[in-house]
Amino acid sequence: MSKALYLHPKHLQKVSFYPTANGYLTTTKQRKATNWEHACYDKIRAHRKEFGRAAQTAAQVRLAFKQIIELIPDKTMYRRFSSQLLSIIKNDHTNIRGERTVEAGDVTALTRFEFNNDAYFHRIFKAKYAVAFDRTTGRAQVQIPAFKPSSEVRIPKNATHFKLVAVAQAINFETCDAQSKYTSTTAFPLDSTLKDDITLELQLPAHDPRHVFISIGIEFVEHLHGREYAVRGGHENAMSIAGVYTKVAHTTVVQTGKCIPAIVAIRQQAKQQVDVVTPVPPKVTPKPTMATQPVRRNKIPSFIHPPTNKSKRKQVTLQPAIVPIE
Repeated sequence: MSKALYLHPKHLQKVSFYPTANGYLTTTKQRKATNWEHACYDKIRAHRKEFGRAAQTAAQVRLAFKQIIELIPDKTMYRRFSSQLLSIIKNDHTNIRGERTVEAGDVTALTRFEFNNDAYFHRIFKAKYAVAFDRTTGRAQVQIPAFKPSSEVRIPKNATHFKLVAVAQAINFETCDAQSKYTSTTAFPLDSTLKDDITLELQLPAHDPRHVFISIGIEFVEHLHGREYAVRGGHENAMSIAGVYTKVAHTTVVQTGKCIPAIVAIRQQAKQQVDVVTPVPPKVTPKPTMATQPVRRNKIPSFIHPPTNKSKRKQVTLQPAIVPIE
């Protein structure tokens, strides 16, 4: 059980109130202020900058997904999308930490991103489809072969018809310049079989250098007395990013054909003016070979032949002298 303490009114400015499911929690500031400009917090400051950049980019690019947001009212989409952008920022190998951007990261990580966290597109729509994009003409296509909705679509309650939706976005995450195109089919009954293939075409500017994202989704409706009604307010609709086409890298071509004759002339002129001097190799004295090297004899250690106490004086032997007798 929590403990009740008396609090003077003049100390209320030091108390923070936090609403929870079980009431309000109060905490007081008991630690010193942190100096975030210190060198030991460099990594934290860099992470804060990148986190703020991801959130700001997601907020500005959100207008490109306006049609999708109206179709799928998921409140967690913005948070999940900004989290995905933060992971893309961390994959930027060009800039240093703290200066990394979404534009320089790997945007292909957004493939199969689900706009509805409660209804995944690949779980609801199981039919095959193909996505294609031609950057030269700017045309995007989504082709779906004929299928039977009762076996290829997970039908929610009270739904009688469905629509297939396609969206194409061209986005520059650095300038937050975005352009979106939206198209959908007519309502098809869920209890019938489609005999013809479905083709959804979207037109973007030709030679667009931005990143292109193509999304495909399904919308469920209920037909009642000739009118259409959304099923559960659109919470059963699903959409996913099916194709990601990264921007085209700009390459500059330098023409060096005009400079080649001048370079050749300069080299020929330099050869005429500069005298070629052949360097004289230094004299190298040959090292003595094994035949010319003196043979070094190892001295016998003294412990092998210990010194003797014999005197080195010459021994003189006395011989008797023979004296002749007269």
